[in-house]
Amino acid sequence: MFLTLFGKNNILNAAVEKLILLAQQPLKRLMTLHLMTLTIPPGKSLRLGQDFQSVYPDMLTKLSIAGLISLLEKKDTTPDSLLESGARDWANLPDRMHFIADFFRCCQQVKELFDVPFTETQVNNMKNGLPPGGEL
Repeated sequence: MFLTLFGKNNILNAAVEKLILLAQQPLKRLMTLHLMTLTIPPGKSLRLGQDFQSVYPDMLTKLSIAGLISLLEKKDTTPDSLLESGARDWANLPDRMHFIADFFRCCQQVKELFDVPFTETQVNNMKNGLPPGGEL
């Protein structure tokens, strides 16, 4: 990379750049699978690299709104299924959107998701440049 910036490129530099690119993808997959989690109320932890473990609410099992169906056809590569809903690479937008589409469809009736996410004290801490503290 350094040599490329200064107009000098060689075979070794190109090989190193290619090796870096090859190493990034498996590392992104490992990080997504093992490190990326989302905690949602009530106290449920979702592993973003694993298939979503839930069911669609009855009213969303069979979709009938053409615009919604069209949108999901673009974002959800496994329509009407939670199979392969886990993101392989959270840095990949289509992968992320697939998970999010299934998450929203499954959880849109979970009342706790509409609760205020932070206490007044946590909000004040963040406004003052401090960590929120407490349960997140």
